[in-house]
Amino acid sequence: MEEFYDDENKRHYIVTKMADGFHHDTFIPGVEITNWNGIPIDQAVAINADREAGSNEAARHVRGLDAMTVRPLAMSLPPAEQWVIVCYNSNSHNYKIQLLWKINQFSSFNEIFVSDATDKFATASGLDLNMELTNTARKVLFAPNVGDLSKEAANLSAEIPQPNNKVEEFFTSNSRYPDTFQFRSIDTPHGHVGYLRIRTFSKPEPDAFVNEVIRILNLLPKEGLIIDVRGNGGGIIINGERILQLFSSSRIEAERLHFINNELTLAIANSDALNGFAKKWITSIDLSTITGSVYSQGFPIESPDLTNRIGRQYNGNTVLVTDARCYSTKDIFAAGFQDNRIGKILGVDNNTGAGGANVFTHDQLRAILPGPDSLFKELPNGASMRVAVRQTTRVGDKAGLPLEDLGIQPEAIHRMTRDDLLYGNRDLISVAATLLFQSPVTHDI
Repeated sequence: MEEFYDDENKRHYIVTKMADGFHHDTFIPGVEITNWNGIPIDQAVAINADREAGSNEAARHVRGLDAMTVRPLAMSLPPAEQWVIVCYNSNSHNYKIQLLWKINQFSSFNEIFVSDATDKFATASGLDLNMELTNTARKVLFAPNVGDLSKEAANLSAEIPQPNNKVEEFFTSNSRYPDTFQFRSIDTPHGHVGYLRIRTFSKPEPDAFVNEVIRILNLLPKEGLIIDVRGNGGGIIINGERILQLFSSSRIEAERLHFINNELTLAIANSDALNGFAKKWITSIDLSTITGSVYSQGFPIESPDLTNRIGRQYNGNTVLVTDARCYSTKDIFAAGFQDNRIGKILGVDNNTGAGGANVFTHDQLRAILPGPDSLFKELPNGASMRVAVRQTTRVGDKAGLPLEDLGIQPEAIHRMTRDDLLYGNRDLISVAATLLFQSPVTHDI
């Protein structure tokens, strides 16, 4: 179930996808939901939103909407009811249907939960687990063929490319990482533009991530590019920050990370584990006993030379499309896009999710501060937890403002239309293309 706005800015909810194997004569994609268990649908979504975490009004609303139909039980309470009665309108006729809640277990969830606490990018995580789990469930339920495409890409990428062979033919129209990237060229009334959807920053690792973006950029039109990150729950912060350089002739200034100042974070900063990742924060945290500062000094997550090692690769104008489902690394990426004045941000909501923080797992904290005297003990029954360890602040004109709770406000808003939901975002893409061509294209590579 997704929402759109009519010409009078009134919100509506329609069915857009059905789980594989479900068939019904009248309950089909395109029907409008009017009531949910006897409650007007807009009110039902608002009630559900109050049960879900969200840093701002827009984020709470979309989380409430998502959880109406897909609810990861690792992050949310199960529904109180065993079934729901959905009233809907189709071809000016009113109907109702009773739908049972179903419980699914997906093997693909294991890849998300199981992580190596000593991985070299473990300390650079900015991932909204709820969004990642929801996206994974949707892929299995509504797009099962995507898994086959991922396997095909993995098999082909293992081959040695030869001129004109099937590997090169496949990769000119598809990504090596189809779970992460989709792209295409689009003819719009304003001109020929490229469209790049980035669904996650979780994989692959930074070098491969950046190289794949560069390869895709070389296949797309040079006049303008729409980067769509709606629903992106984040991932490796370095992935988000390193690709910013590809769209700017100026040196990228990365967002700043801060610890809260206390004895525990000082111990973390002093730890030699994970290559002593936090050593540069030691002095700032230690001096807080004199200064009384709540937060440490802010530093970028990696060397500015690494963030700017490649330089600009795309010379056309760029527009970034966001929504309130964008979290963590995606918040940080959007902040960097705006703070470094790369291009305009077009939002379908008033804000991003505002969860821009560096997240550690309990296992990582145990690896950083091991031993019998550590505050971090093994949790019972195989339980795990995640916590935001470092907050992120803005640079540029908004230097010092936190990302958490505030998020990123776009320069322009486009409310999703019915045609967007049913016909491939065509109104959204038209608006984004208009923004692209409002400014002259620069050629300075």
